[in-house]
Amino acid sequence: ALDELSEMGTNIKRTQAVRNLVSLELPAADAAPIEALMIRVLNYAEKRNKIAHGIWGVHPDEANVVYRIPVKRWIVFLASLLPRKADPSDIITELNEHVETYTVADLEQLERDGAALLKDVVLAFTGLAKKTGEA
Repeated sequence: ALDELSEMGTNIKRTQAVRNLVSLELPAADAAPIEALMIRVLNYAEKRNKIAHGIWGVHPDEANVVYRIPVKRWIVFLASLLPRKADPSDIITELNEHVETYTVADLEQLERDGAALLKDVVLAFTGLAKKTGEA
């Protein structure tokens, strides 16, 4: 089973496989909190991936404000400049529609959320392993 999980192409697929296994193997009362935890994992992963896969910049006047643009949007922006020899100001509005603003506090909170989630996952699965081992 672990080999199969390792061979899955994405974390979403691995998480879904664990969710399926939990729903098949555990009584509903035991599966429900694990299911809720796995949904938290998926939600956190989406936020984390969004942050990890971006082009970042710092606001020139506010050091605690950072900007993120999805890599795909940045590449499309750059590619659109070349063939048309376009003036960047012609398409900067479109690019700005994809800019996300974060504060350092936002990113620090995400880090705290990730640490708390990791703790909850370890405790839940350690408890589940202990309970399964005693059965």
